[in-house]
Amino acid sequence: MIEEYHTCGTCEWKFPVPTDPNFQKWELACSKKRKEVNPSGGLTKCPIWKEEI
Repeated sequence: MIEEYHTCGTCEWKFPVPTDPNFQKWELACSKKRKEVNPSGGLTKCPIWKEEI
């Protein structure tokens, strides 16, 4: 069985959020609030992934 994986770093629904008060570290969140988001921008199995234009 082959499963399809995507990267959150190339998804249209991503947006960066700071993880420290000095804005030195960032991670990705998902505007669709899916739990499948990969904060590092790496691989995910998210079913609503959409390629960034």
